[in-house]
Amino acid sequence: MQRTGTGLFIVILLFSTLLYGQIEENLERYSGDNGKKYIKPLVDGLGVSMNRGWYGTAKIPGVGLRIRLGVVAMVAPVLDRDKTFEATTQGDFHPVQTVDAPTVVGSEESVTVIGTGGTQYVFPGGLEMNATAFATPQLTIGCVYGTELMLRYFMAELGDSEIGKLSLTGIGLRHSIDQYIPLSPVHLAVGVFWQKIELGDELLSFSTLHIGAQVSRSFGLFELYGGIGYDNSSVKLQYSYNTGSEDLDIDLDMDGDNGLQVTAGFGFNLFILHISGDCTIGTRTAYCLSTSIGL
Repeated sequence: MQRTGTGLFIVILLFSTLLYGQIEENLERYSGDNGKKYIKPLVDGLGVSMNRGWYGTAKIPGVGLRIRLGVVAMVAPVLDRDKTFEATTQGDFHPVQTVDAPTVVGSEESVTVIGTGGTQYVFPGGLEMNATAFATPQLTIGCVYGTELMLRYFMAELGDSEIGKLSLTGIGLRHSIDQYIPLSPVHLAVGVFWQKIELGDELLSFSTLHIGAQVSRSFGLFELYGGIGYDNSSVKLQYSYNTGSEDLDIDLDMDGDNGLQVTAGFGFNLFILHISGDCTIGTRTAYCLSTSIGL
């Protein structure tokens, strides 16, 4: 059975108590390159999806009041190439063997190889996901000299003494460029957006950064918008790896699938209701749907 990552606010599949425990258990069989290759597709997918949904227009008034509270939902399909990786036996197992094993988003079926004396080495399965996704609340406040502020925040106790709490903090800042261009036929803006997810005291720290420019044009109640920018994401993860004879503490640091991203979207504005949806293409493809109410 395939799973699609879904969420209300920031109910992220990766960080639910049950699935995080499963991921951690699987990671405990890996260290070094194996561990990085196993978890990387999830880091890549969450990195590109988390950086979406910050804007649905490039129109930022020079002065005035803008307050909007809404929910942003983001999803990035899992690519076929993400589902397996070349894994190598580790620890005291002999002889060393390399196989195609499932990544964290790959098949739930484990892969077993036979070694000296009939010993077995089991490469764990994944979560069999076809997408990574989450949703988060977002507050937009403006405008001062053509500048607006976006905030994302969520915190929850997961009810697990070993995992602890989950928290998300995000902040974005955008500034109008078309205010300096008389009679500009479109609205233009630039912005920088940062967010961080933390799980437990030091179990997991996931951060993203997006820097880019946006453009939009209104047609009555409707709006076309787009943007181009650069994504950056990274993760720090701590877990224990069992060598077969002892447990070693592993600190895993890795970067996501970073690069240039291009976004195109369509919005609808009716009084205090604002709805927008877009598609981003770059290192990966991601989709976003936002709805908010406010000025």
